[in-house]
Amino acid sequence: MKKNRLFSAFLAAVLAVCGTAIPASAADKQMEKPYEFGDVNGDGTITVSDAVLIARISAEDSSLHLNDFARIAADANQDGQCDQKDLTDILRYIAGLQTTISGKYEDEDHLYTAKNLTEGMTDTLELEAEQAEGFRSAQLDFTANLLKQVAKEKGTANNMLISPYSVAMALGMTANGAKEDTLAEMEKVLGGKLNMKALNESYLNILQHSPASGTTESRSDGYNDYKDASLDIANSIWYHQDPTRIKVPEQFLKNTVDYYHASAYAAKDFDLPVIQDINYWVRSNTHGMIDKILQEDKPYDDVVMVLVNALAFEGDWSIPYRDDQVHKSVFNLENGKEFDTDMMYCDEYIYLEDKEAVGFKKRYAGGKYSFIGVLPNKDISIADYTANLDGKKLEKFLDSATSMYDVHTCMPKFTYDFDANLNNPLIEMGMPTAFDSSKADFTGLDASGTTEKTYISDVLHKTHIELDQKGTRAAAVTAVIMAKATSVGPDTTKTVYLDRPFVYMIYDEEAKLPVFIGTVMEPSAAE
Repeated sequence: MKKNRLFSAFLAAVLAVCGTAIPASAADKQMEKPYEFGDVNGDGTITVSDAVLIARISAEDSSLHLNDFARIAADANQDGQCDQKDLTDILRYIAGLQTTISGKYEDEDHLYTAKNLTEGMTDTLELEAEQAEGFRSAQLDFTANLLKQVAKEKGTANNMLISPYSVAMALGMTANGAKEDTLAEMEKVLGGKLNMKALNESYLNILQHSPASGTTESRSDGYNDYKDASLDIANSIWYHQDPTRIKVPEQFLKNTVDYYHASAYAAKDFDLPVIQDINYWVRSNTHGMIDKILQEDKPYDDVVMVLVNALAFEGDWSIPYRDDQVHKSVFNLENGKEFDTDMMYCDEYIYLEDKEAVGFKKRYAGGKYSFIGVLPNKDISIADYTANLDGKKLEKFLDSATSMYDVHTCMPKFTYDFDANLNNPLIEMGMPTAFDSSKADFTGLDASGTTEKTYISDVLHKTHIELDQKGTRAAAVTAVIMAKATSVGPDTTKTVYLDRPFVYMIYDEEAKLPVFIGTVMEPSAAE
């Protein structure tokens, strides 16, 4: 949180500078070479001067005269417009809170060391997959149990965010190579009574119905320009090409390509160039919001395969918050202290309630996704709420949604990153064998026949979220690392003010499942 406070102070200082005059020489210094996103003045570096220019362009400063190259460069995140998101991106980069500008990356920008075995291929399974009966209940069980176990592992003192979609898809790919007890445990954790075929088709259904960023529509209501929410989902498999280390069966690769649209990369070794390949793929498929998933200064000598899922969500509110709906206010921390933040107020029309919490739903543009704010009762801490949550409770709460009320709401802006090793949470959820180097059976993934067993050494998970008055950007990445064993009342109105620690979700309205679920214990500082 210290970094967030420093960043907020830095942002405030720069915004103050934006209101001052810039010498004509600086404003007129326009790039005459091919643009680099973020380098608005074309001097070869990205500095506060570029941030000031972006702020002025976003504010439609008529006194500013820049050429087309500069204006293209000002769209740092490459979403087709220069706005507050670009300014935030640049300021985070300058402040050292991120190492890249979060534009949309293309594969041709990076020369991969690992060989892409699926380049130019399309998935061969031509079907319109359906969600299996019981899949939603099983996925909600998985969501609640994962949140509970991560909260237990990491504690609830700080903000938390996980993507059950990302973790489940990465494990789903992996489970296609599991057999016997290892497979049975993974199927039970992921799908309850569902088998692998039903899970594969259910995850394919999610892929087929997730609107990619390049396919969504831009709209305008005369007052605001906005774009329908998008969810980009990508999967990849990276494995050692030496058959004496791991021999990957064709059926395993076929399943991951058909059901998960995965790209497969063969690597001579998991050395630094390949780790950089994987991290570049992560940046590319999270729109730059997550810089890397693997440490580049760590040896991966025992690793024979890495399975990765990446998600990037970008959604404008269907009705953005107006400036007059944003006020500096107090967020009450669980320790009794007060925290100043920018609170956004509006009336919504979908209300949720059970015996332990109340909530509201706010739609993203396009209607496919929603934000759900969940406020536990005052006598229930976040730790107690997450500890007692299960799939049935979560399902009952989500299905309590009603439009019978006008709901007065408020919530803070917030931005944060979260990461966790999911080994212990997944073991506690019921799949210990997959992590046991002496018992794991992944012969459906590795047919090399070596005496050393292939097992899951780590499940790494990272998330990022930015929520403000225009909308939300969020990303998640999950890496499964495979290694070889070596040694209501009568009222017609309701009020839900998220002015103390709360739980929230980004919810898929069609699948009826949370894409992300997290907690806010302390929001971003007021600007």
